[in-house]
Order: sequence, then structure tokens, then C-alpha cells
Amino acid sequence: MFSQPMILTVERISMQRIDTSCRLPIGVATMKSRPSFVAFSILFVVILSMLVLSGCQFIWDSSTDPNPVSPETQRPTARSNPLQELSFVQLLDTVHVQLQEAERGQIQRTILDWQRGLSDDHNRLLSPNFVRGASGIVLEFLDSPSTAIKQASRLTTVNEHEVNSLAILQAYLCTWNHDCENAIKFLATVPAQISQESEDRARRLWQIIRGTCAYRQLDVHDLGERSNEDHWWSLATMLSNSHTPSELHQSYREWRENYPDHLAAKFAPTIVAGTQPRIDQIALLLPQTGPLASAARTIRDGFLSAHLHSNYASDINIEVYDSSLQEITSLIERIIAEGADLIVGPLDKERVATVLAEPTYEVPVLALNRTILDNLSHPDIMQLGLAVEDDAVEVVRYLHSIDLRRVVLIMGAEYWSIRSGLAFKESAKNSLDLLDEIQLANMSQVADVVADVLHVTQSTARHEKISSIVGRDSLEFVTRRREDIDAIVTFVERDEFASLAATLHYYFGGDIPILATETSFRGLERTSTYSEGALFTAMPVTLHEFSFFEQLKVTYPDVEQHLALYAFGADAYRASMWSYDLRRGHQITGYTGILQQDSRGVIHRQPIWGIIKDRKISSLHNLSRLTNRPKSLL
Repeated sequence: MFSQPMILTVERISMQRIDTSCRLPIGVATMKSRPSFVAFSILFVVILSMLVLSGCQFIWDSSTDPNPVSPETQRPTARSNPLQELSFVQLLDTVHVQLQEAERGQIQRTILDWQRGLSDDHNRLLSPNFVRGASGIVLEFLDSPSTAIKQASRLTTVNEHEVNSLAILQAYLCTWNHDCENAIKFLATVPAQISQESEDRARRLWQIIRGTCAYRQLDVHDLGERSNEDHWWSLATMLSNSHTPSELHQSYREWRENYPDHLAAKFAPTIVAGTQPRIDQIALLLPQTGPLASAARTIRDGFLSAHLHSNYASDINIEVYDSSLQEITSLIERIIAEGADLIVGPLDKERVATVLAEPTYEVPVLALNRTILDNLSHPDIMQLGLAVEDDAVEVVRYLHSIDLRRVVLIMGAEYWSIRSGLAFKESAKNSLDLLDEIQLANMSQVADVVADVLHVTQSTARHEKISSIVGRDSLEFVTRRREDIDAIVTFVERDEFASLAATLHYYFGGDIPILATETSFRGLERTSTYSEGALFTAMPVTLHEFSFFEQLKVTYPDVEQHLALYAFGADAYRASMWSYDLRRGHQITGYTGILQQDSRGVIHRQPIWGIIKDRKISSLHNLSRLTNRPKSLL
């Protein structure tokens, strides 16, 4: 690191300091003579005598000090870092929360700051090698999930505490990788050492099965009650099949009586074991005439069918009102006077806006649509809608989580496509790099649009220009596309998507991940080979079989054609029954997705993810199957 002249300079300075006097200021020459031993002795005695005579002056009298300072506070304090107080498992909990909304760089800084704050007595029950190796695996996951999972399987442990911490680490890695089965397996099979560990482990397991993993047991598990792991999946079945809190509470009580020693029987969240205010009468406000009448009838049938499917249908009275015949605020006042405990509706946005403009109501209101204006929100009025904006936001969240940042957006000319595109851009403006944005006017544009987006047109033009310059038409030439696109997001109809997928393969872009919505595949039993590997957001009822909808198909032959509206009606019933928990920020499982209310009263829907595999529509099991390209995930 140092040059030879610098080294020689340092040596000369060091020798000169040796040759100067120790009694005079540094640099005063002494003709290279050195003090004798006697001089040193005399100087030492003088200094020692002065210290002895004046030593009492250095005794601190705290009684006379106006601002006494304890010995502990006299020490220099290090910069406060709350991350240093976290154990390794608490760090995993923190990262799990950040992965839902924080940027990748922020998560990396959290882990690195925590590592820098480690000390010998930090995580005393875990060896330093284990702590640093395990936290390094979390960092590795941000770049390569599959590599991190393999490293975790090879991590060695020296005591039971490390075994437990490793199981929690592996469970979180699987959860972040959407591998629900192994996440449950790791947490359910490792015994906890103390009661607090048992409660924390139960909390993490409940957290897994209350999310999108609740749907996985519908098509991948035979619930034979054979193991501790199977018990958790049976609880997930209760969550996805229960239409009302009373139904869930009763099912849980019966399950707990059969398995009193199970961890879930000892520790349960309030949404499972708690109570809710009683609802005796519901008013359902839907238009029976006008342009929304047909959709309203389907929503009504889904709502009432979900009610009749419940075990407690006889305990609640539901009255249906025609919202198109009377001014909405007057109708609501009359309904409240008649004793309704909950109002569900209206459906059209204009009447929803009128309801939101009112200062307050004496009973809860669940509107069946939502506005996009913040000034028309009301924290006491819930807004449930089957909005395409929720799918667009989920696409952004997913791209962010798998670290695909440079994207191309392709929209169709339909109203829903434009709405989805606008929501996508608004949500992505601070986290993704939008390389290009295309709106298709008609199918004939697809080939030209894809060629331009992939820069194939420019590549061909360069070849033609060079050929004209050198005067040869037979130059060897291979068309090349641009390489900076991480993913392509499409909000298009299914015919447009099929054409886009085929054209991408033709122009050497078949390896670019494509993300879409289920609209691009609705009604298809098999897709083209060019759609293989495409990802799309979907309602759980589209990808999984629910016993309720199997029964519904017997009563209503048009369920397949209007599946979304039937599912929305059933979710409206669920949201009304779980309104108490929704208003407190809890999430519930619905047929259209995971439902959760924000501070404005808007109930957002988190869809699940599907993938085209072997030309068939199926659910996406984990992120490692996203693509064969060497891209960074999470």
C-alpha cells in the first residue's frame, strides 16, 4: 500500500525523534548526545514527588458537583442502534415484515447493521459462527433463493437452540419462496424449548396458514390427520371454508377438544378464538332495474348462497332492497329505523360516493364498490370492490419482491386495461424502471410493436445501413434483441396475449418473463405452447376447488360464465360477517383473494399467482419455478 519513498521518509523521521532530547521539545537537537541514567533517575523522582503531594486534588467530590456524573455515564457511549438489541430470530421477524413493502436495499442495510452490532455476549445461546453464517444466508436469499435454501440445509448446529433457530430460518426462507408445504414442515416438527418459544412458533404458523397458503391445502393435501403438520393444514381448511366467525369458532372448538395438547390448541389468534358483536339483521341494497341489474342479481345469488351454506343461516335475517327506486340516503335512514345491524351496498359508484359524503351512520355500512378519490373515503364505511387495480398493485409488489426492476408495459385498448396500466404506473413509480409503455389499438399492431420494443427493427436497420455502405448484400447477419428487459407486464385480452407470446418467441424474446392477469386466460382449458411459463394474478376460486362452488354449480348453471360475480357476492357476505375484524386490520380469506382493510376503509384484495405449465392453468407453488433465466429473486 505504501511506496518506497514514503517508507524511507517514515524511517528518517523515526531516527530523528530518537536523536532529540527527551527533556526538551521534540525537534531540539542535542548533538546526538543522550541523557545519562542519573538524569533519568532525578527526573523520575521529581515527577513522582509532585504527584504524591498534589494527589488529593484529583479526588472527585461528587457532593459539591452541581451535575454529578456516575462512573457508568462517564464512559463514552456508542451510537444507539435498536437493531443491536434484536436476537437472530427477532431479526428474521423484522426482515419478514420488511419483505412485504420495503426495498431490497433497505433490507440489506438492516441485516448489515445488525451484523456490525454483534458482540460476544449477543445471542449468547448461539455460537458466533452460526449467527454470522445464518444471517449471511438471509443476505444470500435476496440474490439467489435456491442457493440460500441449499446453504441453510448444510448449516451445522451445536446445540438445541441453534437447531430451533435453523428451523425458523428455513421456514422463513420457504415462506418467502411461496413454498407453503416446507414452511409448515420446518416449524411444525421442531419442539420449542420454553413456553415463549412455543407461543412465538404458533404465531408464525398461524401467520402462514392465514395468508395465501390457506388455499394450498385445497388441491395438494389429503387431510388424514396423521401428523402434527397435517393438523395445521386442517386448520387452514377451516379458515378457507368458514363463511362466518361463529362457524370458524365452533369448528375450532371441536378441533381443540380432539387435540388439546396441540400447539394450535394452546395459542390461537383472536380472529379464531375471539368473539364479535352479534348481527341479527342485514340489509342488502342492490339495483333491480337499470344497467347493473343483471350483475346485481348474480351478486345477490352469491351473497344469499353463502349465507345458506353457513351453519348459522337461521340466526340472521337478510332483507333485499331495490336501491334504484329511492334516493340512497333516505333509503338508508329508513333501513336503520327498521332495525338493521349492518347495511351491504349500494353497488354503483355514484351512490357509493353519496354514501361516503355523509358524516356518519348509526350502523356499519359495507359498500359494494369503491371510489378512487381520497376525499371521498370514510374510515367507518367499508368499500369492497372487485377492482383491477388490486391486480396491478400485486404485479408491482411481485416484481419488486423477485427483483425484476426493468420492465416493459403493454396495454390493450379496453377500459379495464387502461385502468390497470394507470394503477401499475402509479404503484411502480418509486420501485421499478419502466423502460417502455405501449398501448395496442388493434391486433394488427402486435408484430410491429414487439419488434420495436425488442429493438429488432433497429438491429435490422443497422444491417441494411452497413450493407449499403460496404456495397454487399450478402453480409453475414444475426438479428439481436435488446438485453436490458427483466420482465414484460401485459394487461390485454386473451387473443392479444396469445399473439404477443407467439411474436415474442419469433423475435428471440421467449425467455423474458411475462406477467399478466387471469383475464388473458379466462375460459381457456389449454393455452398455446408460446404461453408456457407465463405468470398471472388470479382469484383463488379460479385455481382451486371449493366445495361451496361445487354445490353452487348444481343450483346455478351459469356459475362458470359469471364466476367472478358469484365469488364477489360470496365475499361480500364473508366481509359483512367479518366486518368487526376487518375494521381492526385483520385479514380474512376470501374466494377472490385475501381481504384486508386500510385506514381509509377500502378493502383491498390480494390475488394469488398462477402459472401456465404444460399448457394448463395451475397455481404457482414457489418462486424458484419462475424462470430458467439466472435472475435474482427477492
